[in-house]
Amino acid sequence: MDISTRPQSWNSFLSNFALTLMVSISLNANVWAQPLGAKEGAATTDHSVSQVSLRGVTSADLCAIQQIRQVVVAPNGADLAWSIIAPRVFAKSGRDRPRHQIWVKSDGAAARKVVEAQGSIRGLRWMRDGKELSYLRAQRGGRALVAMRADGSKERVLMRFADGIASYSWASDGKHIAFTSRPPAPRREGRRRGYRVAVDLDPGPNVGLFVARVASNDKAHGRARQLVVSGSCSQPRFRPDGGAIAVAVAPDGSSDSYVSRREIQIVTFDGSKPTRIGVLGKLLDLRWSPDGKRLAFIAGRTEADPAPSRLYVAQGPKWRPKAVRLNHKGHVRVVRWVSSTRVIAALAQGLHSVLAVFDVRTGRSAKPWPVGSLVVE
Repeated sequence: MDISTRPQSWNSFLSNFALTLMVSISLNANVWAQPLGAKEGAATTDHSVSQVSLRGVTSADLCAIQQIRQVVVAPNGADLAWSIIAPRVFAKSGRDRPRHQIWVKSDGAAARKVVEAQGSIRGLRWMRDGKELSYLRAQRGGRALVAMRADGSKERVLMRFADGIASYSWASDGKHIAFTSRPPAPRREGRRRGYRVAVDLDPGPNVGLFVARVASNDKAHGRARQLVVSGSCSQPRFRPDGGAIAVAVAPDGSSDSYVSRREIQIVTFDGSKPTRIGVLGKLLDLRWSPDGKRLAFIAGRTEADPAPSRLYVAQGPKWRPKAVRLNHKGHVRVVRWVSSTRVIAALAQGLHSVLAVFDVRTGRSAKPWPVGSLVVE
């Protein structure tokens, strides 16, 4: 490119990008965040985009935006729980972290905050009875599995594991979990320019897959058994009947392999060799059908595909993945089963999303309905 023409095109790009970013932040701030310094729960003025005066984005603006991490619906279909990262609270110490919160909205009642913690909160789930929630909470020594009632009372630790719990899945009996755990990575320590430096080496050790009984008071409570899987595991999913686990597996513990070289394996408990589903590339999510006969997942076409955006379905007993050719355009970002043959999917179309129910056998759907913004969960 001739250097004399670069400033004009570059400035045009920057101006358009800045305008888009500021409008996006203004919209998000109006929907999710209160003004910086306002008391929590205080009433705020509703501003439309036309009334917002655009200005430069500051670090305080970014810290004031609430980020929704997860949204989960209770088994009764009426109660809702979600976790958010709340704005930072600025203080003189300079060590303030974002607050992690859990909110619950019961049918006909106002939303209420039931948990607030400085440590990370992940893996929010409704338990089988629909009266309690479970989640992973950061503690010393790694994340522990915690449960509580939907009103925030009777919080208790269900299980701790020596190397922490990275992700987990409940079995249908409500008594067992499948979870992943990673030993500490080798670390190189030293001093540079007067500062103490510690670097985790990559690739680290493989993430293991475990099964444990956690919802009982017998002698087996909390005892974990590691399942034999060759590779580094993530995203475990119990089959609805509890007889097998689908898990994403990378060939090693490196960050690159986790991002772009994962496949799906079905692991049983009889010691037999896992069934491999031949998709090696970027993987976004995987879900069992209600009858346990199909797996739906979002993945890239190949390892070189820049993003996981295609819907695939694998059906037993051969479990060969098949791309579902949808009759609507868009990048598939979210998929959930609504029956044994139909899924509801969120398709990203630029800065907006549409929702539609598809038959996985044909890829056909009725007219989708627009959402008006990107659907992430």
